[in-house]
Amino acid sequence: MAVSNFETGNFVNANDNYFAAPQQLNGQGQIRGHSHVVVELLTSLDQTTPTNPNVFAFFKGLNGQAQNGILTAAVDKGLPAGAYKLSSINTAANHQPCIVPVAQHGSLDDAIYFTISDDPAAGNAGAAAGAGAGAANGAGAGAGAANGAGAGAAAGDAAADGAAAADGAAADGAAAGGAAAGGAAKAAEPEKEKEKSEESEADMGFSLFD
Repeated sequence: MAVSNFETGNFVNANDNYFAAPQQLNGQGQIRGHSHVVVELLTSLDQTTPTNPNVFAFFKGLNGQAQNGILTAAVDKGLPAGAYKLSSINTAANHQPCIVPVAQHGSLDDAIYFTISDDPAAGNAGAAAGAGAGAANGAGAGAGAANGAGAGAAAGDAAADGAAAADGAAADGAAAGGAAAGGAAKAAEPEKEKEKSEESEADMGFSLFD
């Protein structure tokens, strides 16, 4: 178990001095104390009912100093198959729970949940099933991404087709406009010729278009 800001390796005889002195701090303001670990058997990992504090599968005081910030304990006799909760109990030297000087703070202890099986294959099968489920989820996500890419490509093609159609329509419109302008120009040519004739013939005193 990893610990920090805690001077471990300090404990007194619980039979003689249990709660007999207040919590003490070292020169850095860290609590001088020690830790414990307790393992409790559960009915299942999703158990929600409180455990009985008088019944536990394993208990060990960690009276030594942490090595590189790590405290360890050996469960010499092992544990039978089942679901368990492993908790820490950090205390001052006289075994009272650690006290800190602010009301709002993170937990001073930790807990994890684990299972033990008599059948190693069952554990391997569970791990394989979990890995398979993860792979399946990953494959599903990949398929979803591929479908999304396909849909995006189709939308892009549709947009390109629409743009091409719009360009074609614009070109046709431009051509039609050019034709109309050409028609207008041709229609205007006789008027211009008429005007020119009128101007030239006006000088002569008559018009061919009277």
